[in-house]
Amino acid sequence: MVGCTGLAESWNRAKADDLIGEAGKKFAASDFKGNVQLLSEAARIDPRNPRVWWKLCEGYQLTEEFDLAIAACHRNVDLRGDAIDYNSLGLAYMAKRDYPNAALAFEKSVKQSPDRIFYRNFVWSLESAHQYEKAVPAVERWVELSANDPSELTSALESLGAIFLELGQADKAKEAFARVDEKDSKQHIKTCSLKTDDKSDVSVDCSFSPVTR
Repeated sequence: MVGCTGLAESWNRAKADDLIGEAGKKFAASDFKGNVQLLSEAARIDPRNPRVWWKLCEGYQLTEEFDLAIAACHRNVDLRGDAIDYNSLGLAYMAKRDYPNAALAFEKSVKQSPDRIFYRNFVWSLESAHQYEKAVPAVERWVELSANDPSELTSALESLGAIFLELGQADKAKEAFARVDEKDSKQHIKTCSLKTDDKSDVSVDCSFSPVTR
């Protein structure tokens, strides 16, 4: 038999799931504040439900309440703490532009699941935090994991070359760019560099020249 406590927990989980469903409708309609309000109510009713905290982590980012997003992510990590949860925490820190803590979260994510998407985010955070020495083995692992995905491999190699240039290792950068040229014979990379925009967001910027025969 299910005791009174078990029945109450089941009722709370069902009610929270209903609220999460309604919040999803608000999200789909771009009503992000309404989404957060319903998720907050679900969290109050069922505070040990990792699903609601995971969704609140995303929801608060869309309302630009980054400290609340990070707090929700930490609650989710405490309750479940898988690779996806740490990746979500890293994205929340990236939204706040707290790059060192983002890198720590993504590092925990890749340790649990060596997925190239998680490694891409890990490298992105290390580039943003100017932790170039630490970024090298991370991006090299990203390259390995992307061997069967030409587009992803190109992005990884461009990042690798740009990081080597930041470290003053021009020869290694040329080697990375040459590997990109091997994959795409229609264009030749002159160079790639890390660019920071006025919002402190970092991206890899490459210049190309046509291949002459």
